[in-house]
Amino acid sequence: MQVCFFVAMSTLVLYTAASGIDAAQRLQFEVASIRPHKGPVAVSGLGISGPRVGEIAVDLMDLVTDAYNVRYEQVSGGPDWGKGAARWGIQAKVPGERQPSRDEVRQMLQSLLADRFKLTGVDPR
Repeated sequence: MQVCFFVAMSTLVLYTAASGIDAAQRLQFEVASIRPHKGPVAVSGLGISGPRVGEIAVDLMDLVTDAYNVRYEQVSGGPDWGKGAARWGIQAKVPGERQPSRDEVRQMLQSLLADRFKLTGVDPR
């Protein structure tokens, strides 16, 4: 799968193969906080602990690769600020008290990217 995103009229658009999940059916976090990460980047990445999900010191590229389960070399285009310039810390809680699967977290990250960064999935076919 190849993922390509670009800025069009200040809105990020993500082109990817269809995941078979309608946006209305996509899972969402119960609550999520996204804040700029300040300070050094010692540890970066996705963590899941019970119903809590966190990303520490991630850039937009990290979020896209986590949410769509692709590698960096499968992503092309995008704004410069999406690649390391701005780093984010994300703390979120899933609905209920159970630990979500990685696939469920990916769907929730896709929803978060659409809601907060205006990044939406589109099937180019």
